[in-house]
Amino acid sequence: MYYMGPEMLNKNSEVGLQNKDLHRALIPAELVEVALIDAKTCAATGGMSVSQWHNLVREGVAPQPAVRLTRYTRWALAEVRQFFVELTQKKSVERERVVMERAKKASQAAKVKRQQKGVSPGVAN
Repeated sequence: MYYMGPEMLNKNSEVGLQNKDLHRALIPAELVEVALIDAKTCAATGGMSVSQWHNLVREGVAPQPAVRLTRYTRWALAEVRQFFVELTQKKSVERERVVMERAKKASQAAKVKRQQKGVSPGVAN
């Protein structure tokens, strides 16, 4: 079972949830690939506001809605999940690249300082 959305479930729901603090609906595994979610759920998945989510969609960064009707806009859960997986991986690769660049700059700066002081490389002070 997968959890989805901020939808409120009452104590006596058919899903069998007894915890009144649990505000997400259960999705059977076989329906995950076709499940639709609203903007509020998409935004919550990424820990952002709904307006930030809509901006990403408008800019073409986030997936476009699978269904867009009057007062009913939904995204495919599988596409939203894939978007956040790829975003996380991109950020991880980007972070790694930035760290490597900083390390190279720091190493170069240290090398220049050692040369200015007349200390040979590889010899600790």
